[in-house]
This record gives sequence, structure tokens and C-alpha cells, in this order.
Amino acid sequence: MSSDHPRITRAHELATTLFAVLRRKFVWAYKHRCTVLFWFLVVYLLALPLVYASPLGKATFFAVSVALMISVIRSIWSRGWLLTVNIWMGLLYVILVTAALFGDSLWLLRAALAAGLLFIAGVMLALLRYVMDFARVTADKLFGAVTIYILIALLFAYIYHFIATFGFQHFKITEKGPESLIEWSDFLYFSFTVLTTTGFGEITPVSRTARSVVMIEQVTGVMYIAFLIARLTELYPRGSKS
Repeated sequence: MSSDHPRITRAHELATTLFAVLRRKFVWAYKHRCTVLFWFLVVYLLALPLVYASPLGKATFFAVSVALMISVIRSIWSRGWLLTVNIWMGLLYVILVTAALFGDSLWLLRAALAAGLLFIAGVMLALLRYVMDFARVTADKLFGAVTIYILIALLFAYIYHFIATFGFQHFKITEKGPESLIEWSDFLYFSFTVLTTTGFGEITPVSRTARSVVMIEQVTGVMYIAFLIARLTELYPRGSKS
């Protein structure tokens, strides 16, 4: 018994230390929720090619993404109809995505894409309320502003994929055949090239509908940057040296 007592004491000290560290990390993550969401989206973009190998991996990845976005929205705006809509739309999105991945229905895919773009739009609206309020500008709000920019690309990727489900005549990709179905990850890449006005040219909008949406995203990207700079300049405390 005497030899076990020091081990129990060390185990208790280790558990206490670990709990304290986890508590500090949790408090930091709560205070920097948009920062956490930003870095998660970075990891999301890097890990997306890996999870596309299996339907289960994609479904799990999308479910984790929705859960994290909802937790961030819950922490920055803890009540209201928008929170309720985001939660239910996120759950509906996960269900439809899982069904579309394991099924073979074009209508399920369209429903999943529609739910996804509505969910992303709701998350963006909640983040805009947080970033653009009249409180002091913080580093977390700046990360939130960049996160919204990334979410704009995600939103339009869903729109492009939704349009493409109605026929092969809307988009053309040089690396695939004329009647090959372009995947959502391809449209995500395309959306970022449009939003940043890079335009590498591997994917080309062909139909009038697709080109109209591309023009809207281009204008949205430019206007968002201009509006954000003007708004943050207005909100930034006068006379601040940092």
C-alpha cells in the first residue's frame, strides 16, 4: 500500500495538470472562436482530397465541419431564430449529404447542395453580425472576416455544383471528357479562382447561367473586400497605436 501511494499521488497530479491545460485551451478556443474556425477551414481545404477517397470519409468530414460551424455560431450569438435555422439546416445538410453519397439519386444530390448553400449562407450571416457590430475590433474579428471570405467561395461552389447537376452544357473542364461529371471539390477550386480573380482556366463556364453566377461572385469578392476595409476602418479605435 505504501508503494502505491506515491503512484496514486503522481497520477492525481498528472490528471490535475492535464485538466488545467485542457481548461486553458478550451477558454482560449472560446475567446478565439473565429480563429479556430479559420484554421479548421484551412485544414478542411488541405484534407479534402484525402477524404474524397471514400463516401464514409466524406460524410464524416462534412458532419464534423457542420458541428464546428454550429458550435462557433452558438458561441458568438447564443439565441435567436438564425441560430435555430442554422442548427436544423446543418442537421438536414448532413443527412442529405450522407444519403446522396451512399445513394445514386440526382434529386438527393441537388437537395444536399441546396441545404449546404443555405447552411453556409446562415453561418455567414451570423459571422457578419459578429464581425460588423460596434464593439471593439479584435484579432478574432479579423480572422472572422477572413473566414467569411472563405465561406463565400464555399457558397458559390455549392451554387456551381447545383447548376452543373442540370446538364453538362454549363461547365467545361479541360482535364476530363466533355460529358464527365465535375465533382464538388473541382467547383470549390474553381470558386476560389473566380473569387480571387486568378482565373487559371482549367474549368470554364459555358452557359449564360453559369457565366452570370461567375460575374456575381467576382463582384461579390471585390465589394466584400472594399466594404470590409471601410467598415473596419470606421470601427477601429481612434488614436490606437496597435
